[in-house]
Amino acid sequence: MGTVQEIVYLKDKSPLDGTLPQFIIGDFPDYCGPQWITDKPKWILIPFVNIPCSNHCCTVNFIPLSLAYAETGHTVQTQSAGPKHAIPYIII
Repeated sequence: MGTVQEIVYLKDKSPLDGTLPQFIIGDFPDYCGPQWITDKPKWILIPFVNIPCSNHCCTVNFIPLSLAYAETGHTVQTQSAGPKHAIPYIII
């Protein structure tokens, strides 16, 4: 279990134009493998995985992560977010 630290896009690319990120950087406290960044030994580079369908006619690109915690827009409607609040920011 870990936390996403960065979502890295190519220069001049954005999720708003339908571009997928290059990779994601995650912080995994229990990780004990080789270091990717020497001063952040628990950070791991998570690349996209490209898998063909069973008929080998198309492929799917995905990042092998599973969401562990989230709230719907309805559950945060009455909560305050921002500096000095329990919820520092909301990403939609």
